[in-house]
Amino acid sequence: METQVSGWIRRFAMILISLEFSGLCPSVRANPFLSPLENHTGSRQGFVLEPRAGYFTTSNNYDSSGTLSPIQNGNSASRLLIDLNANYGLSDDFFLYGRLSLLSNRVSIGGQADQSAFGLSDQQLGAALRVFSSSGGTNLSVQAEATIPVYSNSSSKTNGTPYMGDGSTDLTGAAFLELPFGSAGDWYLEGGAGLTWRSNGFSAAVPYALILRRDPAQSGVVLEGGVHGQFSLKTDKATEDSTLAASTASEQLLGAGGSNLLYAINPSWISVGGKIGFKNDSGHTVWAGILSPVSGQNSPSGFVATLGVALDFGGRTEPPRPTRRSGSERSQAPRPPKGRKEFSTYDLSSKITSFNDQAYLVKIDKGSMDGVDKGQIFDIFRKEIPIARAQVTHVKDDEAALSVLEYFQDQWIENGFEARRLVR
Repeated sequence: METQVSGWIRRFAMILISLEFSGLCPSVRANPFLSPLENHTGSRQGFVLEPRAGYFTTSNNYDSSGTLSPIQNGNSASRLLIDLNANYGLSDDFFLYGRLSLLSNRVSIGGQADQSAFGLSDQQLGAALRVFSSSGGTNLSVQAEATIPVYSNSSSKTNGTPYMGDGSTDLTGAAFLELPFGSAGDWYLEGGAGLTWRSNGFSAAVPYALILRRDPAQSGVVLEGGVHGQFSLKTDKATEDSTLAASTASEQLLGAGGSNLLYAINPSWISVGGKIGFKNDSGHTVWAGILSPVSGQNSPSGFVATLGVALDFGGRTEPPRPTRRSGSERSQAPRPPKGRKEFSTYDLSSKITSFNDQAYLVKIDKGSMDGVDKGQIFDIFRKEIPIARAQVTHVKDDEAALSVLEYFQDQWIENGFEARRLVR
């Protein structure tokens, strides 16, 4: 049954989605460099809210030959970004996401007073779908997103303030492959690439990412490091049009003090970065990250520092219960112990490698070669907290499938939980 709290969470998610469709709220940063390609496929059904605050500053550009040099006349640009990201899983495999944002710009142009602006930037709306998931944890997903401007550069020209973006509508489709590794089951290697089409004559591009990530199923330290980048397909209309190129350079000076952050012709770059954080027992994560380019063409230098909090509200207030059994089946099924002292005698420990909460099935990383056989009983633990009891139904050499018989806690079973064989 939906609680009042979960009901309000669902309503908030639908309000967010509606606002994104209507174009009344801003989101995402005004340039792909400040918002690199990310996988928005979540771990399960439910609502995740993630506020972020970021700071970007630059006084250098990579030119068309890849040489790093100061912006003309010692100009510089900086941005303070406050985002509210939301991801809503309609199921364990299909997700909607969006981002609301406030943006504060400051541009320093030699010989002039600094110019600043504050307001709405671009908005983003997307959907992600997990199309394949193996029992070992390998996942393949696809996503599509749109970045839409909700500001007017004409009013910025009139006011003499920096632009909130370059006015381009961007459409991106991408695919991600996630590969787990390590005995603990909480390390992942993720690679993704896409295709971005941009309006207003800007070049199409191929964004990409290669990430190594530690994301524990239980509480613990969250780590991430890797490479983000973009390869321009060099379809910018200003490439062969000197008049348009001169006009673009003028817009770049007005909008960002001459930084290639805006109005760059055929920009490409490679950035490295990472983040570190901590996830608590409720699934909420606090993290800090940094991203900085190491090479580029017609792109900005500088760095982006970000702080964020991911609040995982989950999809339901309690885990599913096993389906009703017949009288004979119930008489054979073990009942949950009344006290913690009865969870004491075990002779084999294994790890949960996958789970299906709708079918009440889990897989463990031990099989017949380890002495596992049909009918054996395992208790499932999160750390030292008993979560559920399950019975072996199918066995292979190095893995086994178990059917959940009883839940002891209102807690989801997750990859990485421990399964211990009960000694009778």
